[in-house]
Amino acid sequence: MINVLLVKDKSSDCHIKRLLFEPSQTVEFNTETVEDLSGAIELLDHNTFEIILLDLQISDGDGIDAVKKIHSSNPDTPIIVIVDSDDEELVLQAIRNGADDYLVKGKIFKDVLGRSICYAIERRKERKWTEEKLSNLVKELESSNKELKDFAYIVSHDLKAPLRGINTLVNWILSDYADSSPTTRNVLDNG
Repeated sequence: MINVLLVKDKSSDCHIKRLLFEPSQTVEFNTETVEDLSGAIELLDHNTFEIILLDLQISDGDGIDAVKKIHSSNPDTPIIVIVDSDDEELVLQAIRNGADDYLVKGKIFKDVLGRSICYAIERRKERKWTEEKLSNLVKELESSNKELKDFAYIVSHDLKAPLRGINTLVNWILSDYADSSPTTRNVLDNG
């Protein structure tokens, strides 16, 4: 059973709602319906939904504003926007602002609606898994970089100690033979 929030204007037809309540062999929907953005936000504050179907023609907000508000309050819940026509610019704006997919009124059928819902949920799960995996890889990389820096510090320190010893030994030799003949000094200076 998939919990669906349907946000649609009062004047919208009930075609989508009927489709969600029709029995299906593959997917069952438990649907809550609200008719405005404020009702949707309030319901989302107290309930968990696996998908949000958002009619961009709701009365208390322009469509893109509604997408932004719903997405910001529930960033992990996929949103499918319902539009009046194939307005590519409107659809792209909705997707840039948090929508996962879109459906065109009058072209929504039971199988299309069911697939769109299932795919949007699956894509969101996949994206979340990918983000978690990426986050874990970044943490591993940061840990490896720290280990590498620590190793470089130790190696640098370990190499400096023998060099300091050699430098000290050379200075002793130079000071011991400073009063010796010019030939010995040339040999020591030219190494």
